[in-house]
Amino acid sequence: DTPGKHLEKIEDLSPNMIVQGYVKNVTSKGCFIMLSRKLDAKVLLSNLSDGYVESPEKEFPIGKLVAGRVLSVEPLSKRVEVTLKTSDSRTASQSEINNLSNLHVGDIVIGQIKRVESYGLFITIENTNLVRNK
Repeated sequence: DTPGKHLEKIEDLSPNMIVQGYVKNVTSKGCFIMLSRKLDAKVLLSNLSDGYVESPEKEFPIGKLVAGRVLSVEPLSKRVEVTLKTSDSRTASQSEINNLSNLHVGDIVIGQIKRVESYGLFITIENTNLVRNK
């Protein structure tokens, strides 16, 4: 599974395979990358990066070469989903997982506000790679 392997059809893909592609389109929900002339993949906003992405359009301009890992392949519907995250929730340290599950209403934490929306705040919690919407 080398990133340089030429992909002709969806059957050439499998979950966990490392792939490269060019950003084709960017939306508020993520982006689409072109794996080959015949294959595109979707990357959800939550899978664009290990950290917070403030402006997907700026950080993932059309034409940018990206590398990622195939999450799912649906040959019948011709849908492919890829993550660009370098860390994996399956290999995340137990402290990162515990940090999120140990948060409760009323807890005092140190963090940085990343974005303000009408429905709440996005805050990066110090010493984690977690972004919390409150």
